[in-house]
Amino acid sequence: MNTNIIIRYVYRILAAWLSLCLFASPLLAEPQLLAIPSGTAQLGSRHGEADERPVRHVPVAAFRLSRTEVTNRDFDAFVRATSYVTEAEKRSWGWVWTDRWRQVQGANWRHP
Repeated sequence: MNTNIIIRYVYRILAAWLSLCLFASPLLAEPQLLAIPSGTAQLGSRHGEADERPVRHVPVAAFRLSRTEVTNRDFDAFVRATSYVTEAEKRSWGWVWTDRWRQVQGANWRHP
């Protein structure tokens, strides 16, 4: 068998393996989720913007939260697997914090 053919074959196997490691493994890994019990949360501020007042208490149902943050790589794998489109991508603008929240055309998780 020709050495070049063997090298190309090995290269394809390695490329497929690397692709699986980079994109499928976050989806296959079981996330560590913390159970957050139901309760009440205090929302708002006495000193914030007009739409942040008044301080109020709201009920919050129990939920689970990942122990670690979601990386862009993790989110990219999720998007590739599910074809999910964020609200910012649908409307072609997103909220960006500078000294305050601003609507920025074209801003989304891929283009913060």
